[in-house]
Amino acid sequence: QIHHLSKEHDLLESEELMSSLFTGSADALVVLAGRAVLRCNDRALALFGVSEPGALVPFLQPAINAHNAQAELVLNRYRGNEFWAEVVISAIRSSGLTLLRISDITQRRETTNALHRNQRLLDAIQKMAGIGAWEFIDRKLVRLSPEAARFFDLSDTDVIPIKTLMSRFHADDRLAIETAFARRENYDLQTRFISPTGRRLWLRVVAEIRERNGEVFALYGAMQDITAQKATETA
Repeated sequence: QIHHLSKEHDLLESEELMSSLFTGSADALVVLAGRAVLRCNDRALALFGVSEPGALVPFLQPAINAHNAQAELVLNRYRGNEFWAEVVISAIRSSGLTLLRISDITQRRETTNALHRNQRLLDAIQKMAGIGAWEFIDRKLVRLSPEAARFFDLSDTDVIPIKTLMSRFHADDRLAIETAFARRENYDLQTRFISPTGRRLWLRVVAEIRERNGEVFALYGAMQDITAQKATETA
């Protein structure tokens, strides 16, 4: 009798917890028994634009058929418009049921795509203008944009040691850069540069330093090939 009451109590607590999770979740939650919808929250109905759980089944097929426990998929709403969704599939232990958690990530995907488009545009502008960007990752490494990487005879964006970066500048110019950095000063310098394959260039190097609590936490800037300009000045 006591054991039976304990099981009923555990079941009641489990139901209350499930109800609380369903009510409080900002994501769509759907419990499946095989391919049938056993239960869902209001967010799931609103996300797909339907009024009852059973109407969700045709719209959930891509998620149900997903081979991964977590995936980003294009799903359809009731009125036919598509949206990007992140789907997480979990087995509910000892029940044979499956829980789908579905998040609308359309805005996130659009933001990511816009960032990628802007980056491609920026790369094209840098290439046309002969300007490359760089950024210190920490005190030992620097990340180069595709155009900056070409100064080092590299084919694409790359990360190189700061020592490698500094070693390519003429010794006299290198001292000016190191001095500016030691003083935590922004700088805009014209410097002689030798690429790994021996190309001799003049670069304009611009740097911005950011500090936090007296410590440099960010250093980034640009490099521009001004070799042709320098040749005109000395002609």
